[in-house]
Amino acid sequence: MLKKIKRYIYNFFHPVIGEVWELHRVTENHADTALQRTYEITPARLRFLITEYLEKGYIFISMNQVRKVICGEEKLAHKFVAITLDDGYRDNYEVAYPIFKKYQIPFCVYLLQNEVSGVVQGNYPMLTYEQIKELDKEPLCTLGCHTYSHPRLAELNNEDQYREITTCHKWLETLLNHPIVDFSYPFGSFNQDTIEILKMMGIRQCAMAWGGEVRGRKTSPLMIPRVLVTEKDISK
Repeated sequence: MLKKIKRYIYNFFHPVIGEVWELHRVTENHADTALQRTYEITPARLRFLITEYLEKGYIFISMNQVRKVICGEEKLAHKFVAITLDDGYRDNYEVAYPIFKKYQIPFCVYLLQNEVSGVVQGNYPMLTYEQIKELDKEPLCTLGCHTYSHPRLAELNNEDQYREITTCHKWLETLLNHPIVDFSYPFGSFNQDTIEILKMMGIRQCAMAWGGEVRGRKTSPLMIPRVLVTEKDISK
């Protein structure tokens, strides 16, 4: 009973204002292991969730808008959803992108430098440079960094963290010829050194790999929580 009361009080003073979805692969070609399958969603499931949340009155916004909302720069009349995809799988372009285009939904793809350019990670091909450049021209799409090699940043010293973050950041800015201000923490791992490096690089909003729903202005734009979206039901 006491736990319920505490939860009620917490929810009252920290109301949910939206969700940031964490996706990886959008595919009908299921992975071989149960663990790998926890990082995939079918296009049918993605379309279902989008229409379900639209019917509930949610609005879909970009990660830049999420930052503005939690910093008090923008007000929304409804709860929001922001969609993010980690790593840079080719199905993000071939399967997910047409869905987002159909529903006119913003989305952010966080890229691993050493896994793109068409290489295959496991059974899944990654985005090519041409696809990355085409996505960059799409107003609905934002591209961000996800480090060079996907390490647990908090386990690295400052110098190695700096190398992982800045190498990827400079590569993507050079490839696209404009500033990159979005970042996603691999495995959700970071520490204060990570945050200071990101600030120095001009990163404005960062996505974690956990944390649940977004609860108002108590959220830091460099520690935006996410909800992992798979084939399992996340609807309320």
